Amino acid sequence: MFEKQASKQIDQVLHKMQHVYHVDVGGFGEQLRIKHPKLWKQIKDQWDDTFSRIPITYELEMKITDAGSSTD
Repeated sequence: MFEKQASKQIDQVLHKMQHVYHVDVGGFGEQLRIKHPKLWKQIKDQWDDTFSRIPITYELEMKITDAGSSTD
């Protein structure tokens, strides 16, 4: 249940980043610059436009290790 809710929230944030605000606040461009510098040099000037069009996929795995307690 937590994993499903977290995935929904991530999807909403990614949608807003790419399609509403067109800004890369997640640092995807920085990772691209580090891992693929030649490609980055080619697209860096159009990164905002490119970022808003690329598909972003992710994997989410949650593991609850301690249920904790509530003392309301």
